[in-house]
Amino acid sequence: MKKKRQQKQTLQNANLKIGASQLKDEVWLTTEDAMELLKVSRSTLYRMRKNKEVPWDKRRRSPMYPKYSLNKVLITRAMRNVEE
Repeated sequence: MKKKRQQKQTLQNANLKIGASQLKDEVWLTTEDAMELLKVSRSTLYRMRKNKEVPWDKRRRSPMYPKYSLNKVLITRAMRNVEE
């Protein structure tokens, strides 16, 4: 039963969906590391989390962010800036 739940576990937001198989080998970043990677403040990262702009999961009592997904967010933001 637990295996079925783990296989169905996904992180998602409006533009991004991550399967359980990808989550297994994912590199997870702390809030401070995610802030540095995205070059945003803590409050901006919280707002992005609240608006489901960045995927996250609560691990070890604190929010953790998958690095692969944050890189996709960066690419999306860069492409949007180029289009404008």
